[in-house]
Amino acid sequence: MKKTVLITGTSSGIGKAAVQALCCKWVERHATMRTPSAETELTTLDDVLVTRLDVRIRRASIRLSRAGIARFGNIDALINTAGFALFGISKAPHERRSRRQFDVNLSDSGCHPGNLPPLP
Repeated sequence: MKKTVLITGTSSGIGKAAVQALCCKWVERHATMRTPSAETELTTLDDVLVTRLDVRIRRASIRLSRAGIARFGNIDALINTAGFALFGISKAPHERRSRRQFDVNLSDSGCHPGNLPPLP
């Protein structure tokens, strides 16, 4: 029986590498990113569903999990790699950018397991 892995932040970096590395007969992959329309590589892989997700929007994770369950029947594991870094020198970090970074990288984001159906 195939297992389904939901992976966030798959437009680049660790998330994209995770989708590519989990290419085997027993894994189906649900890859998420903010702009799936720009993705050309992951959409060509077998057993991969690429959908839009902004992890800052909790309701989006509910729609996302429904799409994954409709396609694969279940979500067995979550790999949350969504995040970003702020670069540059600044005397005082802009509060809104810092809050957004904290929300995406560390806080109870929309793709927190508590916002998804129970994982087996």
